[in-house]
Amino acid sequence: MKPKYLAAAAALVVAGGAHAASATFDFNLPAVGSNAVRPPYPTVATLTLVDVAGGVQFTLDPNETSSGFAGDASSEFVERLTLAYRGAEPVSFSNVAGAALRDFSFSSHHHLDAGYASNSGVLGFDWFSSRRDGADRFDVTETSTWSLFGDGLDVSDFTAAFGSANNKPGPIHGVISVTGYDLDGVQPTPSNWVDGTVAAPVPEPSAYALMLAGLGAVAFMSRRRSKQAVDAR
Repeated sequence: MKPKYLAAAAALVVAGGAHAASATFDFNLPAVGSNAVRPPYPTVATLTLVDVAGGVQFTLDPNETSSGFAGDASSEFVERLTLAYRGAEPVSFSNVAGAALRDFSFSSHHHLDAGYASNSGVLGFDWFSSRRDGADRFDVTETSTWSLFGDGLDVSDFTAAFGSANNKPGPIHGVISVTGYDLDGVQPTPSNWVDGTVAAPVPEPSAYALMLAGLGAVAFMSRRRSKQAVDAR
């Protein structure tokens, strides 16, 4: 295959796979000074992001099997999640399933929780978290699924943004705050945790179709040129 056709094929593959349909953030590092961090730690919670029509759907799933949770719904719950975010201000959100999100906030400033600064903007998600909220709180035995909507908003607005802090684990995508999490041997166990790993983005089916169509076109052009070269002899 000619070099220029190889370049064309590569461009089509890059263009087809650039859009991330989903991503996963595992919150498994304490938001404390790096000198005090001794991984591995059990995952506190996992956040999954999926592109949907008009925005992104999120599912936050606390790891209730972690030894840091004792299963006491009266004292163990999720309070807040902040994420680095590079897009425009979202318009609205809707609760989909599980524990209801109370509200979200957007800031073009760089302050994330636990002393982290974003390289762009910040989105904050808040659940009912005071003791008087009772059953409305986000119990760690539950999950919470919600959708966020806005102009051009997609998963890449989160995977391409990150936060950092002096002498703390990073770069990170977000900070989760939990109440009642207590690990043996970690004294005191912090309430703020950050994500240490991000799963590889999964291209949408349409991206695969685009890549296959592009490679097919390149192969066709290559065969056609080869035939023309033979006919010209």
